[in-house]
Amino acid sequence: MFTQVFVKDAHDAPIYALSGNSTQLYTAGSDRLIRRWHWPNGQQDAFNVQHTHSPMALACIGEKTLAVGYLNGDIYLIDTPTKTVLFHDTLSGDNAVSFYFDKTLNYLLIGTANGMLSALDLTSKQWLYEDRVATGKIRKIQALHQPSKVCFSSQSGEIGYFDVHRGVLVHSFMAHGLGANGLVVRNGLMLSGGKDGFLRMWDPESCALIHEIPAHKGVIYDLLAFENCWVSGSRDKSIKVWDRVSLKPIQKLSLHRQSVNALLQQNEHSFVSVSDDKKMAYWTQL
Repeated sequence: MFTQVFVKDAHDAPIYALSGNSTQLYTAGSDRLIRRWHWPNGQQDAFNVQHTHSPMALACIGEKTLAVGYLNGDIYLIDTPTKTVLFHDTLSGDNAVSFYFDKTLNYLLIGTANGMLSALDLTSKQWLYEDRVATGKIRKIQALHQPSKVCFSSQSGEIGYFDVHRGVLVHSFMAHGLGANGLVVRNGLMLSGGKDGFLRMWDPESCALIHEIPAHKGVIYDLLAFENCWVSGSRDKSIKVWDRVSLKPIQKLSLHRQSVNALLQQNEHSFVSVSDDKKMAYWTQL
């Protein structure tokens, strides 16, 4: 069972994105600010980045680099100790919605609002490719248990498999007719959450549906995978915990007063949630 450790009034507007490394947590809101907090006490430090547009995607690359995608299409790589800009470019007519860092290739994969996957070589700071792989937003990008292979969920409802090294869409299938959002893979199972409020469990090798349940009364925006359970966050304001195998409900966490927009797992026992209610909460297992 999870219990609340702390809750913070983290921003002055809805919080859309978060990312973290071993010691620090970054949050981004529609107040156009990025703020930094420290594990596990949640203390805020002086780091503060402001832009003319809202940051929609964040990704920590190691301990000292932060990738940021803004609503106007700006992409930044920031050296966090000095707040120095390491890279900046603007996506033409598009904006980043999701990031994935491939440590082996040292690539940053960017999922956009128009269904594109773009790869940035972090060594050379050069764009490698841009491929249209779906219709609408690429909501989540997750690693598969194969070198440089990822899966992604899309606003069009599909889950796609993508080869990061070759820049090729390998396969896709319809997962949620109204749109696929949350996505996570662990221990030979893949779990997706849709705009329809359903959780669906898949065999990531065959893409066969194993199990499905009506889980929430709104969009399932994010998912986490722990050793013995899944965690889901939804527009219906709730966070729910599910048995890893049966998907039977274990717990409902009802702290947030508005949509739960993102979840971030710190370790095998703890996670953070952020919401439209401007709050950030830290949870840990008893």
